[in-house]
Amino acid sequence: MAKDRFTITLDSSIKEEAQQVLAEMGISLSGGVELFLKAVIRERAIPFPITADRAKAGYFYALVPLPELSECKGVDKDENAEEDG
Repeated sequence: MAKDRFTITLDSSIKEEAQQVLAEMGISLSGGVELFLKAVIRERAIPFPITADRAKAGYFYALVPLPELSECKGVDKDENAEEDG
């Protein structure tokens, strides 16, 4: 199978962190991107939920340690609290 080369632009800290995590699994960054793209083809969609609806994104909150969750931008601590009057 012929291989193509392409360039993506992303934050350097994301690249470095992804390389570290993938290296722990014995996968190169290129291999990780290829796995992602194969999953996109197989699923015919992004292979994980993407939503702006916080209720539907509840799975995400369970994956984030509580101290880090409180630091997330855009997360309202009292988003489920009822408004007075």
